[in-house]
Amino acid sequence: MGTAAALIVGGPFAAVATTGGGDDGRTTEARGSGTAREAFGGLTDRGSATDPGTQVSATVALEEKAWGTRAVLKLKNVKGPEKRALIAVGKNGERETLTSWSVPARGCGIPDATTAKAREPLYVDGGAALTPNQIDHFEVMTFDGKRLVEADA
Repeated sequence: MGTAAALIVGGPFAAVATTGGGDDGRTTEARGSGTAREAFGGLTDRGSATDPGTQVSATVALEEKAWGTRAVLKLKNVKGPEKRALIAVGKNGERETLTSWSVPARGCGIPDATTAKAREPLYVDGGAALTPNQIDHFEVMTFDGKRLVEADA
């Protein structure tokens, strides 16, 4: 049994998806693990912040894994359309991209939006080789390098 992997590169950021390689080192079958929203609800180690300039709000929920850190981001008050990325910044200054996504034109988590979909927060799931105790903070960045919000690990 082997491990399947896919690498998608877009601009300066990369996202990796894998199947197999369970926490105990054995290969496991690929299976659905629910949505990022469901995963977020099950994780209790969290850091939150709202940037005073952008008003973007982020909560990052963490889970230590044998391979590093799983992180689920809940993001509010983000305008679209625009590409974004979640970056883990290590205590040593190392930066790792956990995931990237496109915010739809309607935006996400906009409190006074006219549609229910635009009022819903955005949830994304990602992973880093850094362990939770190696991570200082997380940043949500635009692809052109603007930091929208920084949340402690």
